[in-house]
Amino acid sequence: MTGLSVITITKNSARRIENVVVNALEIGDESIVVDTGSTDGTPERAARAGARVLKFTGEFDYSTPRNLGTRAATKDWALHLDDDEKIDPKYREQMSRLISAGEFDSFSLYQLTRCNGCPKQDTSMQKRLFKRSLFEHAGLVWEHIYPLRRNSYAHVVLENIKEHKADELSLKRFRYGLSLRELASLMEQTPDDEQGIAQVISRYFFLWPEIPSSEKEKIPGLVQDAYNKAVRLGINGPAVRYTAASFINTHLVMPEKALNIMDAELDRPEIDPDYLLMLGYIQSRVDTELVFPTLDRVDSSHDLALSYQIRRAVLHGFGNYDGAEVARRKAREIFPEDPTDRIELPRPMAEVMGKFARRTIRRR
Repeated sequence: MTGLSVITITKNSARRIENVVVNALEIGDESIVVDTGSTDGTPERAARAGARVLKFTGEFDYSTPRNLGTRAATKDWALHLDDDEKIDPKYREQMSRLISAGEFDSFSLYQLTRCNGCPKQDTSMQKRLFKRSLFEHAGLVWEHIYPLRRNSYAHVVLENIKEHKADELSLKRFRYGLSLRELASLMEQTPDDEQGIAQVISRYFFLWPEIPSSEKEKIPGLVQDAYNKAVRLGINGPAVRYTAASFINTHLVMPEKALNIMDAELDRPEIDPDYLLMLGYIQSRVDTELVFPTLDRVDSSHDLALSYQIRRAVLHGFGNYDGAEVARRKAREIFPEDPTDRIELPRPMAEVMGKFARRTIRRR
C-alpha cells in the first residue's frame, strides 16, 4: 500500500481523542493530530495513543490547520478525519486498492452524520482522501481541497456523531464572520486561469448557505462574470463547467442552464465519474430520458453504487418500481453498506394525487 497519513484537527477533545488516534492507525500508516489550543490535556493523550502532535498557534480558520497537518505528513496520500468521526477498519483494504490503482487523484467518501441521542441521520459525499502532493485546503469556512482534479467515489463510510456544544451560538457567529471575510476577499480576486476561476466559483458555492440575503443577491452575477471570462479566454474546461453548473443547478435552481454548460464537455474521453454523475443528476431534473446514456457511460468503466442509486431514483420517479428495485439490488451488491440505500423514495406525485382523488370520490 502506498502510505496513508490520517490527519485530525482538534481542540479540547481529551474525552475521545485516544479513540480517534487508534482508529486512524487502524486505517492508515500514521496519525497526525493538529491541536488548535486545547487546555484539557488533548495533545498529551493523543501522543500517548501514538499520534504525532503539532500545535497550531495562529489565527484559526478551517483550512490553515488542515494544511499544516497535510504538509507535515510523510505518506503519499492523506485522509482528514475529524475528532468526532470514525471509519471502520474493514475499509482499509478498499482504500488501499483505490490508492494503488493510481487512476484518480482524490476520492469522495460517504459521510453518515448522526446526532448523538437522536435517530435522525443524513448522508453526504465528502472529498477526504487525496494525493497529498497535489492538493491543499482553501476556504476560511466550508473548506475544500483544490485544485479540482480527477475524482471518483470510494465505497467507504465515514461515520460522524454530532454532539450538542454549549457554545453553539458563538460558533455560528464565528463561522458567519469568517464567511463574510472570505466573501469580501473573493470579490477582489480576478484569476485568469481555469483552476483559479473554478476555485472562485466553488468558494461562492460553499459560502452560499452562510451569508445573508443582501450579499447573496450579488453572487449570481459574480459567478456569471467569472464563467463568461473563462469562455472569453478559452479556458472554460471541465473544472469551470462543473463548478458553474453546480452553483446554477443547486442555488439558482436552473437545471436547463446548468445542463447547457455541462453538455459541451461530453466528447472528452477523460471526463471522470464525478463529472458524469453530476451531469446525470442535472439531467434527471430536465429530461429523464437523457440520464440513462450518461449512467451507462459511468457503468461501462466504473462499478459505482451511486450511479445505480441515481438510476433507482429516476426509475422510481417513472413509477417503474421493478426497474428501481433491480437498480437498488445492483447498488447493494456493489456496496452492501451503502447508507443511501436506507433512504426510502417518495411515491411519484401522479400516483399520490391519483390515490387522493380516488379516496375523495369514495367519500362523496
